[in-house]
Amino acid sequence: MDMMAVPERIAVPRPNHSETLESTAVYLKELPTSWGVPFSVQEFPLRPYMMLIVAITILLLASPLPRQCASSSSARITTPKPISGTTFSAPGYTNLASSG
Repeated sequence: MDMMAVPERIAVPRPNHSETLESTAVYLKELPTSWGVPFSVQEFPLRPYMMLIVAITILLLASPLPRQCASSSSARITTPKPISGTTFSAPGYTNLASSG
């Protein structure tokens, strides 16, 4: 048998439920049988939209979430103003305001 005979025979468009698909399946079943190799069929469900669903999920998870508007009062970060007349003292720290 020619090495290119099998790829040329099976490398054809095979839409689902088409006659070409059936003839290719019969060819692939009969070829090993003619060589004395036992053949068994293993069926599995086709999921034609699985990759599309995975791609959309990846894009949705990779997109940034909408941020809160900066003009909102809850989004502002303010620093506390020091209260006049108070000093801070902690062990190991010197108060510069009272030492001068």
